Amino acid sequence: MVNRDSSEQRDFARVKTDTSVPVYVEQEGVVTHAACNNLSASGMLITVDKEFPIGSELLVTLTSGTTISGELIARCMIVRSQLTAQKKYFLGLEIQEIIDDEGFCIKSLRKAG
Repeated sequence: MVNRDSSEQRDFARVKTDTSVPVYVEQEGVVTHAACNNLSASGMLITVDKEFPIGSELLVTLTSGTTISGELIARCMIVRSQLTAQKKYFLGLEIQEIIDDEGFCIKSLRKAG
């Protein structure tokens, strides 16, 4: 379901999801699991049990559950972190790159600067 509130000034619509995703925390070299809450062409919102610093890079793997579209591997940067009432963390992620299954960048979304 696409969430397109008229008060929201975004370049891309968000799609609500409720998907479990493995997340590789590059600075720590560990894999943790998260829930992907929503996804857009430039970012996503995930829920994790542990706080991570803003600016940390994560590799997030989303699978569609079908053999038609396979999986999406995205290198993301944490741009927002919010503690929830359930003592979990909402992490706002900005997608930096889309990675193929061999580890090569197939699309860079990094902003020039």
